[in-house]
Amino acid sequence: MSRKRHKKRKKIYRIRRAFFITHPELIIYCEALGSYTIIYFKGHEPERPGFRICIIEQQLDKEQFCRCHKSYIVNLSCIKSIDYCNRNMTLMLTSGDPIPVARQYKKEVVALFDKILKQRFQ
Repeated sequence: MSRKRHKKRKKIYRIRRAFFITHPELIIYCEALGSYTIIYFKGHEPERPGFRICIIEQQLDKEQFCRCHKSYIVNLSCIKSIDYCNRNMTLMLTSGDPIPVARQYKKEVVALFDKILKQRFQ
């Protein structure tokens, strides 16, 4: 029963024109759909805070999250693998979701992923 209560707890709080995220480590990725963003969490329902993805990006830690596409921000610890196919790059997440990587973000994504891997295996 306590699990159900935990799942319903808010992870995003909105105060007037601002917001803050209480558990950023639970975020798998953020997806922009037009002028709003959906935030996908580990073991929780997605939330739609009503802000553009660039505003959400400013609130997230640059060491833990990476913008990989104009429509996506990914939690680096949730990347399972990086797939290349015909010069296209896709991030495979631990949740099973494939996330595209835009050409302009490729170098940054690979560098950050390398950094995370080195930290994990030291």
